[in-house]
Amino acid sequence: MPRDLIVYLPPNYDDADQAETRYPVLYLNDGQNLFNEATSFAGIEWRVDEALEQLIANGEIPPMLVVGIYNTEDRTAEYTPGQHLDAYTRAVVNEIKPMIDKRYRTQTDRDHTAIGGSSLGGLAALGIAHDHPEVFGQVVTLSPWLSVGGQSAAEMLGGDLSALSNTGVYFDMGDTATDNYPPEGDPRADAAAFAEALDSAGAAHTFRMIEGADHHEDDWAARIVDVFKLVYDE
Repeated sequence: MPRDLIVYLPPNYDDADQAETRYPVLYLNDGQNLFNEATSFAGIEWRVDEALEQLIANGEIPPMLVVGIYNTEDRTAEYTPGQHLDAYTRAVVNEIKPMIDKRYRTQTDRDHTAIGGSSLGGLAALGIAHDHPEVFGQVVTLSPWLSVGGQSAAEMLGGDLSALSNTGVYFDMGDTATDNYPPEGDPRADAAAFAEALDSAGAAHTFRMIEGADHHEDDWAARIVDVFKLVYDE
């Protein structure tokens, strides 16, 4: 299915003295929400470009590319394990990443390649990283759905998270994250259960419960600077 991509390039990417420099890449689901309120759901953007410009200029994170992968009208199925996530995963791994690596000066190895998202897009990122640990060395999820239809995220990923044992996993959850979260889910309990499942699988992870935060683009925009600093701190 055709979809739009939007690519953030770091400052000075086109400078002559940077012609041989290669950069890490973060792929983010729901790419229309990242940079522009005009394309974003509910008219609220994450302000990813402003966050990166600030952090890179201050030397707090390395220069990097961010590839926003727009969703489609099939978003729910594409992002849900057991539905169309396998097909979406193939598109990301076999089409989108090779195209980005060909067009831009990227560091192509897993240690410099991450995938992420929020809400259902965060669950999709976890599924993609789980199924392709040889491609993605880091997964970055903000307030991911961690239960669907009574199944936990660990169950949806096959009940075994050992595939993530060599992957850096960041996830967080607002302590009032109820809006747009699965109606049968309890975000606090789901987050605790997922952290326990990662521990049992020997998967290193960073989990944060964000006080006073809900499940909304405003909340993710408010903490995106801190997320980048935690994940990419040099």
